[in-house]
Amino acid sequence: MKPGRRTRLEMEVIYADVEDHMVRLPEGRVKGQLVTKYQVDPSTVSKWMREVLARMRKAGKVDAEELRENRRNLMRLRLETAHSMAVNKSVIVRDPTGKPIIDPATKKPMRTAAPDLKNGLDALKQLRDLDGLDEPKRTINENTNENKNTTEHKLNDDDRKALEAALKGLG
Repeated sequence: MKPGRRTRLEMEVIYADVEDHMVRLPEGRVKGQLVTKYQVDPSTVSKWMREVLARMRKAGKVDAEELRENRRNLMRLRLETAHSMAVNKSVIVRDPTGKPIIDPATKKPMRTAAPDLKNGLDALKQLRDLDGLDEPKRTINENTNENKNTTEHKLNDDDRKALEAALKGLG
């Protein structure tokens, strides 16, 4: 065996680890973590991931689209949790000397709302990206025959009526 090559048993352990990472994490994080863990190139990790997907399809374990959907749902849950934590954040109320003010009823420091709007908005933006709401649509301009990217937003009827009413109120 060439120096630096892994045995078949080592590769099976790596493939099991790759499969575990692929089920739990988004693709970008899988690559980053495995590159760091095994000290290999990203292309090597990609090759391992392709091998694991091929094995999963062959075994009938999971369809690639189902795997992507599971990842999407997990990411959506994480982003919704991050948004909720950011919006519902609170801080301890302190007196002018910096000591926490104790609530006489509960004997615990008093807390007040202090939402982290930046992180909350970042989580919402990532949710929009995850759902593809801001994905540019490719259109062809009929007059010039050139391709251009545009962003199209689809509104439901209630939102459209509210927007029309707001625009009429401005004009």
